[in-house]
Amino acid sequence: MKRVSVYQSIFVFVCCVAFGVDGVAADFVSDGLYYNILSEADKTVEITYEKSKVLTNYSSLSGELVIPRTVENIGVTYSVPAIGDNAFFPCKGVTSVTIPSNIVKVGGYTFQKCKGLTTVSVENAVIGKCMFDVRSGLESVILLA
Repeated sequence: MKRVSVYQSIFVFVCCVAFGVDGVAADFVSDGLYYNILSEADKTVEITYEKSKVLTNYSSLSGELVIPRTVENIGVTYSVPAIGDNAFFPCKGVTSVTIPSNIVKVGGYTFQKCKGLTTVSVENAVIGKCMFDVRSGLESVILLA
């Protein structure tokens, strides 16, 4: 068996850092959104970011975004109680977001640098730290009871 030298390992690591490894951060994708499984037993997932390099995160999304209450993957239906940290950073094409009452946690920096976002409707979520960018075009946050 051939041994890999320390120098070869360092070279590979430096190349990955310098040129980027654009890996997917999610367990699965459905309807253009990426999900991490929180619990197989409870059948829960959170929405996560599209890629490990977030500069092009969700660049294909545009217009209105409605966060789903449930999502299906390989015949299993999961509930969606959370949106993870940095999930949509910096999704520039979305203009409005509706967060339904089943979402009990919205992570930090979720909609940072979402320059096109003008309206967010939240039914019952716990809002995360620095969820919105103060320099964005956000005009209203609607809290629904």
